[in-house]
Amino acid sequence: MTAMWGIHNDQSAIDPVADGAVRIGWDDFGDLAQIGATREAFKAAVSAHMPDLDEAKIPSNAGTLYRFVHEMRRGDVVVCPNRKTSTLDIGTVGGPYEFHEDSAVHKHWRRVWPDPENWSTRCESRSSVGAARSIVGWGLVAEGAVSSALVVVVLPVGDHDAGLGQ
Repeated sequence: MTAMWGIHNDQSAIDPVADGAVRIGWDDFGDLAQIGATREAFKAAVSAHMPDLDEAKIPSNAGTLYRFVHEMRRGDVVVCPNRKTSTLDIGTVGGPYEFHEDSAVHKHWRRVWPDPENWSTRCESRSSVGAARSIVGWGLVAEGAVSSALVVVVLPVGDHDAGLGQ
């Protein structure tokens, strides 16, 4: 079954369609592919890089990073609110996790298949964002130093997409 991922970005300069990718923060962690491929390893990395983070928030931060690197799959659907246009950008994951050390911000990337032209038609209004929030369970996972969120719900994708851009 195809998974649907919600990527909420607080950086208005980042445009997933122009980048042909979705991006998340936690830049000071370096290349997430270098962390052991277990949730426990990601929890340890979050504890090490964010020593002031409330201990109760460590699992959600670690889970967000782990899912972005290890659970997101080619063909999964990505939904991103676009702050500049008050629309939703909807695309398909097209590749593995990538670390872009030279990016100014949000260095953790996932390509959207295969380029910006293949993003679905953007939804026309913020009411569509409300519909996506209902479907995806939208919300920020963490506060403060963490600036991006990733929420996953496994849904069938097809004709019954609740008007999300087809």
